[in-house]
Order: sequence, then structure tokens, then C-alpha cells
Amino acid sequence: MNAGAVGALHDAWVRGPLLYWRRRLRHAGRKKLLMYLLGLVAGVEFFEAAMFVFGATYIMGGVDAEPQEFVHAQATYAVGAMIGLLLQQRLVHRFGFRRYLFGSILVFLAGMFGCANSASIAQMSAARLVLGLGGGVFFATGRILIPALFAPAERGLAIKRFLYVVFGTSALAPAYAAYVIERWGWEWTFYGALPGSFLIGLGVLLLLPDNVGKKRGAKLAGEEPLAHLVLPLVWFVLAVAFLEIAFSQARLDMLAHPLRLALFAAAGLALLAGFLYRQWRHPSPLLELRLLHDPVFIVGLGFYFLYYFIKGYFSYVFPIFAERGLGFPLVATGWLNSLISFTTFVAVLIYLHFLAKRTPQKRPVIVCAFALSLASAAMFAFLSPEVGIVALLPALFVKGASTALLALPIGGLTFSKLGDARFAQGYQSKSIMRQVALTFASALAAMLLHNRHLALDQTISAQLQPGQPGIAQWLHDTAAMLAAQGFSAERVHAGTLELLAALVDKQAMFIACQNLYLLLALVAGVGMLAMLFQRTLK
Repeated sequence: MNAGAVGALHDAWVRGPLLYWRRRLRHAGRKKLLMYLLGLVAGVEFFEAAMFVFGATYIMGGVDAEPQEFVHAQATYAVGAMIGLLLQQRLVHRFGFRRYLFGSILVFLAGMFGCANSASIAQMSAARLVLGLGGGVFFATGRILIPALFAPAERGLAIKRFLYVVFGTSALAPAYAAYVIERWGWEWTFYGALPGSFLIGLGVLLLLPDNVGKKRGAKLAGEEPLAHLVLPLVWFVLAVAFLEIAFSQARLDMLAHPLRLALFAAAGLALLAGFLYRQWRHPSPLLELRLLHDPVFIVGLGFYFLYYFIKGYFSYVFPIFAERGLGFPLVATGWLNSLISFTTFVAVLIYLHFLAKRTPQKRPVIVCAFALSLASAAMFAFLSPEVGIVALLPALFVKGASTALLALPIGGLTFSKLGDARFAQGYQSKSIMRQVALTFASALAAMLLHNRHLALDQTISAQLQPGQPGIAQWLHDTAAMLAAQGFSAERVHAGTLELLAALVDKQAMFIACQNLYLLLALVAGVGMLAMLFQRTLK
């Protein structure tokens, strides 16, 4: 079906039953509903991403992928999202926000269905690319629509409600993911978000005005036809692909094939530099770089990168640490993860209602937030392997509070100098950076954790000698326990070795996660010092 036929069906629906309900909603607080709807549009992206990261180890098992292979699935989502963001303004100018956003939701639904039915890492990567094309634009679109739909006097309330919904829905994702994985399997980390996403799509059709963002005639004359954008997009995708291959193969090729690694990295950097240079010189670029040279915005993006890196890195490590390092059940791990997000939600409420007006200088708040991130990482890094859930609560509360106290002040400062005219371009750039930071963080965490876990597993196994008093006694007691349960001698021997291997695996994973938390504490410390000594963001 061509674009004209789709447009005709859309218009028929708009002039038919949809028109009736749109008129009814005009008398039912349409603007109030719009504020919450924009939060839901952004929240569904956060919800799906949180479920995906939480269920990463189960998804890897479901598609039979190693962590270094799973990096490709994470990278293709980011590539799809960045392509969607680069095309966002062009598509909105031609179709308006309502058609654009509804189309993005349909693509998102198709991507989720494809992910749920993937049987290999190649299929998962392709489906994640489609998912990113649709869903990767939700957060930016929802935030950009606030100044487009609401007068300056209404924007403060709209932003608050937007943030409440985004952080509130994010808080539910890990617990929900744990429930559906345990009950129905990893596929439901994707199936589980389908009904809500479909209802949000209906809300977009019902509530969004017809032609917001749409340009006609002469206003479109300066923009290239969409077909002419294929070459720069291919250029961009190749640049990202070469860099992603270099990153994912760095561990294997650093010593074995250093020249091949260098060539991939050099090709990726050269293509990326060429793409950015073309965007800088082009009269109507996909990525507006010339308007975004403000030092406050650039420094703010740097701290945004640190914030998203910490967020993505921690989100990947904590579920594995709790479940495989400490031995907590999956559902308990999900609720602990959600507890962090609920704490963030409470901190958002406190910041917006009390702290924001009482702290005109935001730099001390951000320094304290980085310090809290450092403290929470250090608390996890020095936990005992035998702790219970209660012992984790202080570190979880500190981590949740630090997330809100980083995100909100940094966001307010970063866009403070752009104004309405450049806000959309600025948020486009910030959203692309967000995808890079989250993907890099989770991919780096996956590879570091895998490598460290293997190394520690081998080290601990080599140190275990059957003749050691403690080991000999443990083997004897375990064998006696299995024999008392009626197992044969052969099964007792195999079962004893399996239990020993499981204990070694758990201990190695626990130490590996703690090593990664130390690295996270170092990153947070760098962020704290950088914010303390810089003079651009105040």
C-alpha cells in the first residue's frame, strides 16, 4: 500500500468516528489529557528499554548469543533510533506530528513483535533496528511537543506532568519484566508492552491536533526530497557500523589482529567526520550543528553523557549482581530494581516542588548527585556476599535519589540558552547523544562483566584443590547429603561437582560485579570533579 493510500485511510478515519470522539474530548480537559499523553509516549520508550536491559541475560539465552554478540542487538537499536531522529524534522514537516508519531508507533509495534519472535542474534538485531526506528524518537518527540502545544504559562505544569508519567512508568518496568519472564518467558519483555503501546497510538490519533509541525508549499521548498537523504543516511550508518565492529572486536583483535582493528576504527571515524562536516556545510542539514555551538549547551551535553552512561551501566549490572551474584530470586530482583526507580520518582517530586526554587545555583546540587552516585557504587562494591535484601536498601535509596538530582538540574541548565527557536534542534542532538551513551554503557558493561567473570572463574577453580581441608569437608558433606536423598554413587559424584561449579560461578560473578562497581564509582568521581571545577554550568 503506497503513502497516498495510507493518507487517504487516515483522513477517512479522521473525518469519521475519530472526529466524534475528538469533539467529545475537547470538552473533557483535552489539554490536561495531552500533558499525560506526551508523558506516556516518552514513557513507553523508557518502559521497553528498562525491560530489555533487565531481561538481557534471559534474552541472550533465548537467542543463543554471547555478550560480545549481544552488543550488536544493542547497537542496532541505537542506529535505528539515530536514523529516526535524523529524519524526524523532515518527516514532521511533511506529515505533521500526529501522522508522524502514529506511524512511529506502528513501526515500534512491528519491531517489538519481531523481537519477541527472534530465534537468533541476527534476527534480534534486525528487529531491534526496526524497534529503534519507531521507538527511539518517542522521548524526543514528546518533549519537543510541549513548547509546540502549550503556551509559556502552561509549560511548567506540562513538563511536571510529563516527568511524573515518564519516571512513574519507568519504575514499574523491572518488576513487570521479572513477573512476565518468570511466568511466560523472555519473549514477554516485548509482548508485554504491546497493548499499552497500541492504546497510546489511539490516544495520539484522538488528542493531537491535525497539523502541528506540518509545513506546506514554499516552507518546504528549501528541504531536499526524502529520496535525496538516502546517501547521507547510508554514510552515517556505515560510520556507526565500522565503529561498532571495532568496539565489539577490540577484546579479540587488540593483540591478534591490531591492524584490522585500527582500519575499522579509522574508517568509522573518517566516515563520521565526513558526515558531520557535510551537515555543518549543508544549507538544510539533517543534524543542525551550526545553531548549537552555545558553550552552555555543549558542556551540558557532556554531563548528560556521563549521566546516561552511569544510568545504562548500572541498569545492566545490578540485575545480574542481585540474581547471579547474591542469589536473589528473579521477582525479588525485579522489585529491588523498581525500588530504585520509585525512589527516583519520589526524588523528582521533591526536587520539582521544593528544591528547584530554593536552589538557584544548580552546580552544588549536581556535585552532590555525582557524590551520591559514587557512594552508592562504593556501597555495592564492598558488600558481603552473604547479605540479605535489607542490606541493599541504603545503597538502592542513594542510587535512586542521585538519578533525579542529576537528570533534572542538568536538563534545565543544558537548554536554558537555546530558546524556543532552537529547542527542537537541541533536543534532537541530545537524544542522539543519549542513544550513544546508553548503548556504549550497556555494551561496555556486558563485555567487561563477561571477561572479568571468565577470568575469575578460572582463577577460583584453579585454587580449589580437593585436598584442602575446607574443600574436602564440603565435598564430603555434600556427597553425604545427596546420597541420603537416594541418588546413585555416580549421580552423587556428578551432582557434587555441579554444585561446586555453581558456587564457583556465583562467587566469580559476585566479585566481577563488584569490580565493575568500582569502575562506576571512578566515573562518578570524575563527573563530580568535572562539575566542581567547571564554570560554564551554574
